[in-house]
Amino acid sequence: ITVNLNDVPYYIPPRSVGTLPANRGLIKAATSAGGLLPLTVISTTSFTYGSSDLAATVADYTASDDVFQDGFLE
Repeated sequence: ITVNLNDVPYYIPPRSVGTLPANRGLIKAATSAGGLLPLTVISTTSFTYGSSDLAATVADYTASDDVFQDGFLE
């Protein structure tokens, strides 16, 4: 399957590589979106992670990852 995000095509493999627990709201959102619900996971080891930390992480991802784009943050 190929999907477009901000006019950039992304390949989605036919088998999932993992699962996440979901509440009814997320399941409903995924169902209404055709079964796919995009999300971005940002990992941290910090117990205090604020908006400035997120901005720095996004800036780092943008500078170092050729796939990452603002569409992943919507």
